[in-house]
Amino acid sequence: MSDKELEHAYVFDFRVRNVLGKETLGDNICEKTLTNFRRRLMEYEEETGHDLLNEVFENHRTYFQGEFEIDASTQRMDSTFIEANIKQLSRVDLLAKVLHNFLCDLLREIAQELPAGMTSSPTSRT
Repeated sequence: MSDKELEHAYVFDFRVRNVLGKETLGDNICEKTLTNFRRRLMEYEEETGHDLLNEVFENHRTYFQGEFEIDASTQRMDSTFIEANIKQLSRVDLLAKVLHNFLCDLLREIAQELPAGMTSSPTSRT
């Protein structure tokens, strides 16, 4: 969800409010709230070396692996690096990175059909 979508869901979707422990109406959030929250998470990690967001992710991953009997011995390579620098990217940076990676992974034959200047590098796979 984008920040705007999350803000809308928080205001109008009782499921979202319930998950966040806010079963009643009355208080709202705005995009700045989410931005400040992410900034405070990063500052806390820099000060203490403790990544709270990763801890929540790890706890949920462990729970779901056990609950749904998921074998984690085989893992996609791209799924192992998602969390590394994503906290520091803006939406535009994230979009540019995803697009760059997509273009780099195109087969050479497909990349040759793109308009001039759209291929990212000669390292596209064959």
